[in-house]
Amino acid sequence: MLTVTPAATKQIKIFLENRDVAPVRIFLHSGGCGGPQIAMAFDELSEGDEVIKIEDITYIIEKEFFAAAQPISVEFTEADGFSVNSPMKFESGGCSGCSCGSSCGSN
Repeated sequence: MLTVTPAATKQIKIFLENRDVAPVRIFLHSGGCGGPQIAMAFDELSEGDEVIKIEDITYIIEKEFFAAAQPISVEFTEADGFSVNSPMKFESGGCSGCSCGSSCGSN
């Protein structure tokens, strides 16, 4: 199951105004020191994608990832922007040997 809050839907529609409409891909991003993160970006449909339409917006998610990660929720707040959430647990990337230049002590 994929849910998208009304605020997130509104922001995606604002972004798509006067642009060619591309599907919104939800995917697992490596995430660096913080470990894997679920992210989203505009992308093209690929073989093996699950296609979900919500309020005239097409979302695509690789079927195996979708099966493991659902339910997935997409939210938007003015303070934090977009967030993509799932109950799926990820191992943190950790910071041993990290050279990203930021403090990871709060992990």
